[in-house]
Amino acid sequence: MTGPGGPAPQRPAPPPGLDPLTGQDPVHLGGHRLLGRISDTGNGVVYGAVDVNRRCAALRTLPTRDRVTLDRRVEALCLSAAVCAAPVHTVDLSGPVPWIAMEYVPGRDLDTHVRSFGPLEGAHLTGAAAGTAEALGALHTAGTVHGDLAPDRVLLSPRGPRVVGAGLADETLAAAGAAGWSAPETAHGGAPGPGADVFSWACAVVLAATGRGPFGRGTVQEIHERALHGRFDLRGVPEWMAPLVAKSLHPDPRARPGAHALARALLPRGATSALPEALGALLAEHWRGFDAAGHDPVLWSMAPERATRRRPGRGIRWGRTGS
Repeated sequence: MTGPGGPAPQRPAPPPGLDPLTGQDPVHLGGHRLLGRISDTGNGVVYGAVDVNRRCAALRTLPTRDRVTLDRRVEALCLSAAVCAAPVHTVDLSGPVPWIAMEYVPGRDLDTHVRSFGPLEGAHLTGAAAGTAEALGALHTAGTVHGDLAPDRVLLSPRGPRVVGAGLADETLAAAGAAGWSAPETAHGGAPGPGADVFSWACAVVLAATGRGPFGRGTVQEIHERALHGRFDLRGVPEWMAPLVAKSLHPDPRARPGAHALARALLPRGATSALPEALGALLAEHWRGFDAAGHDPVLWSMAPERATRRRPGRGIRWGRTGS
């Protein structure tokens, strides 16, 4: 393709683990070089990026329909702090394309791992369940929800489980979430609350422990009916863990436990330190055998610089709430 200034520059192939950028994708955003695509959620594109300090990031573009709500959600996400959630690096909501850059988490998602290697067992299952609950609890304490938790939003990294894609889902899309993962109160357009996250957490735990969802197969309507009436199958979930999962799948969100209470209940009895420290100790002792699945961010920082440079970003910036 040739433009007014001559042939268009060829974009280098992305590092392993990333899909190529399209012709519509930017090359730089803020102080980040965009090296390739991680995913396109339909609610914003997630890019693999490197910032001016050579930190690798998952940079996500955000919807612009309601900047007031977006400001509130991103601020809550920045305030939340969890062992098992990717921290925020940089935010810019002021431009025509708002974005947020978070620490990149290498590894397989829960669904891919279970399909490839089978269900989690023992301390791996406990760590994944407790870590996911801890990350959700941090969001709830900060005043927001994940709103779109599904097995592909739980990554099993070499350092522990990590919850990604948090707090920024369009409520309309989140409420219509996949059958078998979304809470019954959101099935007809209700906005997800903390209880909906807990319900989705329980579905993910059942998948991690058994390789299947708790409501079996069938049409969307059949699965929603089972969820609405509490007809779930927990066979294969460890006996000691099953009561926690069952309570979390209760059709009434008011009857479900809180996420932090779940995380604490899953940790070894007798653990007296604060939740982050106790969870960190569990993962440090038992989390072994999870690799980066070929998604090596070290290769990102070694990727060749493109010819075009832009002025680096200025860290976290809170943009205008108007259009």
